[in-house]
Amino acid sequence: CLVAPNAARTADVLWKSKLPNEWSQTTDGRTVAAGGVQWLSPNYIGETSKNITQPFLFEGNILVGKVDGLFLFDSTGGVTPLLPELNTEVTANNWYSPVNSAGRVYVGINQKIYELSSLTTIRLVDAFLLAKGIDTGVNLVGLAADLDDVYAAYTDKNALFIDIYKGREIDGRWTWCPWIRVDSDYG
Repeated sequence: CLVAPNAARTADVLWKSKLPNEWSQTTDGRTVAAGGVQWLSPNYIGETSKNITQPFLFEGNILVGKVDGLFLFDSTGGVTPLLPELNTEVTANNWYSPVNSAGRVYVGINQKIYELSSLTTIRLVDAFLLAKGIDTGVNLVGLAADLDDVYAAYTDKNALFIDIYKGREIDGRWTWCPWIRVDSDYG
């Protein structure tokens, strides 16, 4: 679910996705039986056989990530594919865990971290591809951000630990450093 402006940009509403590709809104998250408002008829995002992975807001726009790409949902209810050059591999690890920091969105795409700085500009900022000497046999499992840094959580291929790396852009170049390691025995 996502709280975001309605298509006309006149009020915030609750948006939801229903797999594989339905996207609809309501002004109230309760069921009709509980006194809530009926969900509107859904819009359909992309191919019917491809699942929605994550909706998010960027620059006031509703973007819907799917296993096969990123889509802009516009104020008329239209759907426009964005960044088709990244749609080369269909995976559940596409367009997941988006976070905002300093006016940009950071998102996982096929186990790598990308920075979305406009609706048409994206670049790779992944800790494991940019850092030297770090084992690349890992899985990206989540992202977080604050005003200054992006945090990337990775597990090893056997999920024996979670390593969290802290990264930021300095003088036009991304730098990453190990921040926290959590063993699988943490609980």
